[in-house]
Amino acid sequence: MLFRHVIAWVNVCGPLNGTRMADWILESRLRTWLFQCQCYLQKRDFTLVRDLSRAAGLLAKPLQLPARLRMLSLVGFPLRKHMTTRHSRFCHQRLSLWGPNDGTVSLADVVQWPGEIFPVWGVDHYFRPEALARELIAAMLRHLADNRQGIHFSPLANRV
Repeated sequence: MLFRHVIAWVNVCGPLNGTRMADWILESRLRTWLFQCQCYLQKRDFTLVRDLSRAAGLLAKPLQLPARLRMLSLVGFPLRKHMTTRHSRFCHQRLSLWGPNDGTVSLADVVQWPGEIFPVWGVDHYFRPEALARELIAAMLRHLADNRQGIHFSPLANRV
């Protein structure tokens, strides 16, 4: 009922079925403890890591969309040199065991997502550079509007 008026979802690098990085962290007591300490120091909630586990997190089940809901996913697929932070380079390298990835999700996982997938060369999970992200999101919204009469976007969409 909550989303009865929603006709499309533009997903920008959202890990729909969790991330192997969360599983890797949780596989080891030491890594779990280290990341808990890091989250504490950064004033972040470690629960997010548990929620992002592909094995037992909130996103562990395959996503089921209502038939009328159209989904477009923008997913970055960079080389190591495109990564914008030390942390993202580390995650990118760790996930490289499963092939191309954005530092959070691998292409092997993305191909199982519902809807249309738009891989974006040269941007990381944080979708940097920002200017490119804004252009692509705006293009997706225009694409949706052009293909569907009567779509009205919220004021937030105009800030993209």
